[in-house]
Amino acid sequence: MVAYLRIIFVLWEYNVFITMIFVVIRPMAVVLLFAIQSFFVGCKDVIVNNTGGVLPCPLPKEQLNGSYYSPTYATTKMRLSPSGTKLLYKQMYSSRLYMLDLQTMQTTTYNLSSLVDSVYNDIGPISFEWCPYDETKILINGGGLIDIDGKGYRKFRHNLLLLTTLPTPTISIVSPKIWGKYGSESGVYLLSWLSNSINGDDKFLIGYSDPDSYGFESSMVFNLQMNTHEVSPVHQTGYLSTVRENKLSGNTTWYSTMGKNKYLGFMGREYQYPTLSICTWLSISPNGKKVAVSILPVSDSINGTFTRIWIFDVDSIQANPTIKPTYTELDLRKLFCKYAFGGVWAEYITDSTLAITMHSDQDVISPMWEITDKGKLIRQLVEK
Repeated sequence: MVAYLRIIFVLWEYNVFITMIFVVIRPMAVVLLFAIQSFFVGCKDVIVNNTGGVLPCPLPKEQLNGSYYSPTYATTKMRLSPSGTKLLYKQMYSSRLYMLDLQTMQTTTYNLSSLVDSVYNDIGPISFEWCPYDETKILINGGGLIDIDGKGYRKFRHNLLLLTTLPTPTISIVSPKIWGKYGSESGVYLLSWLSNSINGDDKFLIGYSDPDSYGFESSMVFNLQMNTHEVSPVHQTGYLSTVRENKLSGNTTWYSTMGKNKYLGFMGREYQYPTLSICTWLSISPNGKKVAVSILPVSDSINGTFTRIWIFDVDSIQANPTIKPTYTELDLRKLFCKYAFGGVWAEYITDSTLAITMHSDQDVISPMWEITDKGKLIRQLVEK
C-alpha cells in the first residue's frame, strides 16, 4: 500500500512539474525568443507587448522642434539609362553628379564646375535626363553660384541647361536665350528629353511656373537647334512635377501635377487621389508594364506622413481606361522599418525591381537600395 502511495505522489509531482513548464516556463521562453529575434534581425522587426502580440515599427524620434532627424547624405533622383545598364543619381546638398554601372557596380563621379567657365562657381545638378537616342549624352539642369560682375559678387541662379557628353565629360551650355546669359533665377525646371527627338532636332520639355518672368504658365517644348518654344502636347491641370513617356505602351505620357489640385495623368486622363499630398517621382519599368509613383500621402495625424510607393499595372489601366486606376502600395516603414525623409525616388532598374533611397531612424546616410516591386529587399546598391 505504501508503495502505491509513493508512486501516486511521484506522478503528482511530475504532473505539477509539467504544468509549470507549460504555464510558467513556456511563456518566458516565447518572450526570450522574440527578444533574441529582435536583437539579431534589427530595426525592421518586432516588439512584444504585454499580451504577447506583435507591434509594428515605432515612430521615428522627433527633434526638439518637432521635426524628424534627416540624413546628411542621401541619394536622390535616380534615372536609368535607355540601355538599362547605367544609373544617374545625385547626392542631397552635393554639387557632384554620379553614375553607377549596374553591370560592374562601379561608380563614376563628375565635377561639373571643373568643366565650365570659371564665372560659374560650384555648379551642381538639380535634375538630369538621358538622351533617348544616344547614351553618351546627358541633359543637366544645373544651378550654382555665379560671379556676374567679376568682382566676387555671387548670385544664385536656379537653372542652366548643360549638355554633357560621356565618357570623357565635356559640357556646353544650351539654355534658352530668353533665360539670359547666366540662366534663369526661378520658376523653371527640366521635365524630360522628349522621346521623339533625333540628332539635330532635340526637344526638351520644360516647366514654367512664373508667367511674370517669361509669359509662360505651363510646360513648353524647347527646340534646342531652333531655340524656340512651342506649347506642350501634354495637357494638364496645374503645374507638371514629373513626366515619363511609355514608348512600349502606345507612346503614352504619364505625369503628375503639383499646386492646389494634384493629379496623376495616365494615357490622356487625369485622376485625383484623396490620400495624395505630393508626388515626387515617376518611373516606368523597362518593359512598359508597370509604373512606380513616389508619393507623400496626406497625414493621418496618427502615423504621420511618410513616403510611399504606388505601383500601377499598365495593362489593367489600358483595359479599363474610364475607371480610376488602383495601385499596390509599398510602405517603407511597414516593410523595412525605414524612412525616406528626403524622398524615396523609386526608379525601375529591371522589369520587377526598383532603386530607392531609404534609411533607418536617425541615420546620417540614406543609401540606395534595390527592392522588388512587391516589397522584398534585395541588396544595397551604393552607400552614398
